[in-house]
Amino acid sequence: MYPRKGVIRNGADADIVIWDPNYKHTISCKTHHHKVDFNIFEGLEVEGKALTTFSRGHIVWKNDQFLNQNKGQYVERKPFGFVYSRHPNWTQSNNPLNWKVDRSKV
Repeated sequence: MYPRKGVIRNGADADIVIWDPNYKHTISCKTHHHKVDFNIFEGLEVEGKALTTFSRGHIVWKNDQFLNQNKGQYVERKPFGFVYSRHPNWTQSNNPLNWKVDRSKV
């Protein structure tokens, strides 16, 4: 998606989050914007919170409220990109069956 995403510069989408890393709060289904009445992290105390979120240069989240919804735009990507192409190498190098033990001197 680079250079359209993941960078702040002319021509990019301006998807930006203003983050407060020191904000402490407790996760609760009562404060989330979900259509379910539970959260698997219910009661977990965490640090950090998105204060303001921009999508394509428009404020879409501020003061715990959604604003200007539907400002996003679908970005088509090929399936199985860079991360997936690296996975077989990682799997192969971390497979214990490939770790040889020299027992010739035992």
